[in-house]
Amino acid sequence: MPMKNIITPLVVFSLFSPLSAFAGSWYEVVGSQKLKFHKPTFEEKMWNYVINKTDAKFEDKSRYSFKYQVKGSVLLVHAYCDITESNINSDYMFLPLDGDSCFFEVQYDYKLKKFLLVAVNGEA
Repeated sequence: MPMKNIITPLVVFSLFSPLSAFAGSWYEVVGSQKLKFHKPTFEEKMWNYVINKTDAKFEDKSRYSFKYQVKGSVLLVHAYCDITESNINSDYMFLPLDGDSCFFEVQYDYKLKKFLLVAVNGEA
């Protein structure tokens, strides 16, 4: 009896890093004052501001996720191109001390309708 080739389907598993699952998302810090804003429009304006105010070279914009908090009339945004699930789900704002342009902070006064600050992290 001749041997038959048995072909089994190849199953390919794609492993997604939990970091990539957060890219492009916005997360509000628990207890933050409520502020309704159109995040895609704000994000576009924020990137224009950041790129024009710094000489840093950033990762692809699609890699970043954002954590925000509202205090008074200021919207504080922390951007991360690399973040863990426990950090993104934390009740607190945080910004690592290094990591270069993978991490940055932006402050926006929504009553004055202007950006106040951009701070890009240093390199370790």
